[in-house]
Amino acid sequence: MCGIDRTGGCIVVVRPDQYVAAILRLDEFAALAAFFDRFMLAPKAAGGAAQ
Repeated sequence: MCGIDRTGGCIVVVRPDQYVAAILRLDEFAALAAFFDRFMLAPKAAGGAAQ
């Protein structure tokens, strides 16, 4: 089943349009961060400048 251990679980990233964008093992923190780093914006500081 997609190389995911049924007893270990997984993380599924689903877009708002119901497209499954990523299926990752629970220990794939770096892959999850890399996925979101491609399009997420850095938070802005209270003064309006990016941190």
